[in-house]
Amino acid sequence: ATMNHHLRNAVLTLLLAVGLAGCGGDDEATPSVTEVPVAPPTQAIVVETTTTLPPTTTTEATTTTAPTTTTTTAPPLPTAPNPALLDGDLFFDPDLDYVIVIPFEWDVATEDIPDRIEAWFVGEPSGGFQPNVNILSAPAGGFTLDDYINIGIQSLEDTLDDFVFIDSRVLERSNGPTLSVVEVSGSGLQFRQYTFVENSTAVILTVTAPPDLFQGVIDEYELFFETLMPVSP
Repeated sequence: ATMNHHLRNAVLTLLLAVGLAGCGGDDEATPSVTEVPVAPPTQAIVVETTTTLPPTTTTEATTTTAPTTTTTTAPPLPTAPNPALLDGDLFFDPDLDYVIVIPFEWDVATEDIPDRIEAWFVGEPSGGFQPNVNILSAPAGGFTLDDYINIGIQSLEDTLDDFVFIDSRVLERSNGPTLSVVEVSGSGLQFRQYTFVENSTAVILTVTAPPDLFQGVIDEYELFFETLMPVSP
C-alpha cells in the first residue's frame, strides 16, 4: 500500500505536467505572473552580556575583578543556492521542504494545482503544448533515492504511450544531497525528473516539453534545475 502511495505521487506529477503542457494552446489558460518570494538574507544574531563580579575583600587589600563579556552568535541559515550567480530569485516552498533558484521570466501556474505541488510555465507553446516545470514534495516513507529512481521510471513507463527510456544518472553534490536525473519520452512529449530524498522527504522536479523544444529548455535552465536543495541541512 505504501509503494502504491509513492507510485501515485510520481504519476500525479506526470499527469500534472501533461495537463499543464496542454494549457499552452489556449491563451486564456495561461496564468498571470505572480511574484516569486525572495529568501530572507542570512543573519547572525549577536548577543553581548556583561557581568560585573562583586568586590572581593581581604584583610590586606580590596580588589575588584574586571567585567567579563560573553558573545553568543546564532547559527547561520542553511546553505542555499546563490541567485546572484544566475538570473533569478530564491523560491522557498510553503512547507520549507526545498529551495530553488527560479528564473525571472517563468510564469507561475496558479489554477488547479494540487497541494504540495508548485508549477511554472517555462517557454512558448508549440503545437498546443507549453513547456512547464512542477515540483512535488512528500514524505519519503522510508524509501531511498534508488527506490524513487525505480518508482519514477516505473510510473512513467506505466503511464505514457510509446514509452522510451533515455537516461538515468545521479549528480553527487558537495553542497547538498545527491540528485537523481531520469529522462524519458512518450505520449508525444519528453520528460526529465530531478529527485532528492532528505530529512524523510522526497522532492521531485519534473520538466516537460514537446520533443522539438525539450533540449532548448534543458540548455537554458539546466543550471537552475540543479539548484534544487533542501531548506534544512
